[in-house]
Amino acid sequence: MINKLNQFASELKETYPFYQTFCKEKQLHSKPIDFFQLPVIDKQWMKQHYDQFLHPTMEASYVSYTSGSTGTPFKCIKSAEEHMKLSLAIFKQRRKWGLPIKHNKLVLSNRLLSGENSLLHYANKMAKDKPHMIQGRASSLVAFASYIQKHQLSIPPQLTFVQNRGEAYTMQQKKFLEHVFNVPFMDYYGLEELWGIAFTNDHEELEVDMDSVFVEVVHPDTLQSLPPGEYGEVLVTSFIMKSLPFVRYRTGDIGKLVLKNNKVILQLLPVRTSQITLPEKQFHASIFRYLDRFFYELSLESMQQYQILQKAPDDFQFSYIGDRQIDEERIYSKLQSFLKQYLGTPVKLTIARVEQLVSDEHSGKVHFFRSLIDEKGGKES
Repeated sequence: MINKLNQFASELKETYPFYQTFCKEKQLHSKPIDFFQLPVIDKQWMKQHYDQFLHPTMEASYVSYTSGSTGTPFKCIKSAEEHMKLSLAIFKQRRKWGLPIKHNKLVLSNRLLSGENSLLHYANKMAKDKPHMIQGRASSLVAFASYIQKHQLSIPPQLTFVQNRGEAYTMQQKKFLEHVFNVPFMDYYGLEELWGIAFTNDHEELEVDMDSVFVEVVHPDTLQSLPPGEYGEVLVTSFIMKSLPFVRYRTGDIGKLVLKNNKVILQLLPVRTSQITLPEKQFHASIFRYLDRFFYELSLESMQQYQILQKAPDDFQFSYIGDRQIDEERIYSKLQSFLKQYLGTPVKLTIARVEQLVSDEHSGKVHFFRSLIDEKGGKES
């Protein structure tokens, strides 16, 4: 893998204006380059220097845009060859779960499916198209499954699995979906920019597709590489994307890597690198990675989904969807103690059982942590 990465780094240095300039400034233009000498890049940086990242001759045939849930919509381009390779990489993973070569799929809206008309629309499509797979956000899948259960609708016999994409899920959601649809639940971690990164394997782990991508984990503040087993921000490098390369690209997601039998397993936390805002300083929401065991235990309880909101600098709310048997006192004690310790100040914390969590107005995703202070102030969240 090291040789592959270094060869890729040399290709970048020879091809793209951005990396040519970088290597000259670092006096690397006349030397063999180590992949890990390349800079860590984020969406905002690529947007500001977009033309410098473009391949000089490759023609883009497909254009799409990210949701802009961080306040930064991004133009994604792909050549016809890249589009084909990325599609085949995803299909290869779905084939492992029994998806036939000729198949129908039902893709649910990225918006939370709460309206009866929207749910009825997808119920009619399911009956008509008889899909072999159903894909959507975990919250959308649960809303659709609840509608199916309520109206006692039939599940197409050819359905092979349901697939989550782009949202954290709980074990309670997984169990509910597998019960209603009577097929396995599969997770898919990817980005609009470069598509598939990791997929559920036979052991129900997110296994990195090492043929298509390289994944590393760095400290969210220092951007220094972290060893397997330590939580940090996930970086990804695509071996397929050349028209617009994504190299050591910050995903904003928090996770750790585990090496098993020559496989790379990615364990994600339901936390992104958004900001906890205090009067005189900010903290990355990635501090919640220290509660990884606690969140895992929560996912095993009868809690369908949960979310932490920062309503004011000293005011937080833990919202959840679930039954009334949840031990709210334990959640309160654990979170209040944690926030006081890491933020260095006492905070107000409320626990609220709700019917629906707050979804992002741009992407429709239900983020684990949201700062309403940033949104009211017009900043990124």
